[in-house]
Amino acid sequence: MIEEYSNKLVKLSVRIPTFGFDPDEGIKGLLGIGISTLISVATLIALVFLIIGGYTYITAGGNVEQAQKGKNTLVYVIMGLIIAWGSYAIIYYIIENLFK
Repeated sequence: MIEEYSNKLVKLSVRIPTFGFDPDEGIKGLLGIGISTLISVATLIALVFLIIGGYTYITAGGNVEQAQKGKNTLVYVIMGLIIAWGSYAIIYYIIENLFK
């Protein structure tokens, strides 16, 4: 009876998100997972700053300097996301075609 449960426990595994890349593919898989993870973290950080910038802009209450600070934060976050996602697309294309 103990062996029956121990066999079931051994079959349990933790799934690590691979973002569509296979870690068994060697350097291609590892690069893909690493870069995808970095882009995901950058997107989460951008989301936090998007919320902060929006909050700053909304709560400016007629203070032009504070409103401008919130607008600048929002613009810089959007520009950063465009650059990050664009670089991801370029790197993804390079990885897919370099390691064929």
